[in-house]
Amino acid sequence: MKPWTEKDFLATFERTQRELQGLYAKGDVRAVLARLERRFHDAPDGLAPPAMMRRFCIGFLILRHHARFGGLPRGREQAYLQTLNTLLRLAGITPGRSRLEVLCADCARLEALIAARGGEAQRATLALARGRDIGPRSLVEPDAERLLAEAEVELAAASCAAALAALDAIPAAAASVPAQAARTALLRAKALRLAGDFAGSVNAADDALVTAPSEPFAVALRFAAGLGKALAADALAGLEPPAARADPFDSPLLWIETRVWAWAAGLRLKRMSPSVAVLQRRAVQRKLRGRALHVAAMTLETCADVRRPLGERAPLMHELAAQAIGGGPAEDRLLLLAACIRWFRRTDARATAVALETCYRDLARRASGGLSDDPLRLLETAR
Repeated sequence: MKPWTEKDFLATFERTQRELQGLYAKGDVRAVLARLERRFHDAPDGLAPPAMMRRFCIGFLILRHHARFGGLPRGREQAYLQTLNTLLRLAGITPGRSRLEVLCADCARLEALIAARGGEAQRATLALARGRDIGPRSLVEPDAERLLAEAEVELAAASCAAALAALDAIPAAAASVPAQAARTALLRAKALRLAGDFAGSVNAADDALVTAPSEPFAVALRFAAGLGKALAADALAGLEPPAARADPFDSPLLWIETRVWAWAAGLRLKRMSPSVAVLQRRAVQRKLRGRALHVAAMTLETCADVRRPLGERAPLMHELAAQAIGGGPAEDRLLLLAACIRWFRRTDARATAVALETCYRDLARRASGGLSDDPLRLLETAR
């Protein structure tokens, strides 16, 4: 079998991207994913290098789309990852044995990003480490995209210093690409906030807003700036998503996050929004991709209702606490753990509250590089 060459692979990848570009211009992200999958299954099979490279390229683009927008069930996600790695092995491409081993690193980094966004921080960390062991180079992603993905994975694992180091390594030219500049600023603001540097977080968001990013990024950046200011002033109760002052339905996911922050800090928002269930339905209608945090907010709202029997609410909170301990992005875990701690204190489940507080403070110390066991100041006072 003729070996793959870098020249042939890059030509195939670029040609495949051009051919599939038209799919992205039509329909929503789910429709795009369905069309990409049809192209994958219709692609010629066989061991000839052109056919194998084309199947690899389409499969990689499917997983990259999934990493950005979601849509694949866990089983299909794993099947595509396995197919990519099988195609590489059949082509004789393995770490340390092929000049195209960089493709193994690209697959590992893509798996890390998918795992991080799916709440599997430990799996993401291991996949990222596997990619780094192979090498830092990428054949299919520009340096800026590769480093943004690495920063997101590190941040999910509470490695704020490593996340900031990855962001600092992004080439200066990326600042001229509005979407990349905004994503960099959002990740930097979040990493600094999680480490307890609220002023730095606000500055990162405010500086990016000067360049007038597109509306979705501008909303997220204004929220990040407002959150940093509220944390610094110990004024989370007054927090509102900036674009949602007139109508919470404009930014349903941000309103859900705002309520989770309030629950975590033991505060009642000065302006209440519609119920989490209503906001969730609005997010689904608008095809907005939420995180596990937004689903968990449903449990928090249900268990905050004292009209429900305690015996009905307690098992739900124990399950939520176990999920928060088990994994997910670090900041989301801290928020959920803090909310659970306060709930168990209120219901006089002191042993559970103490056990969860130990988990909370261990994770907080890791996020802050050992400088604080409560950098977000969620448990600082017994509100």
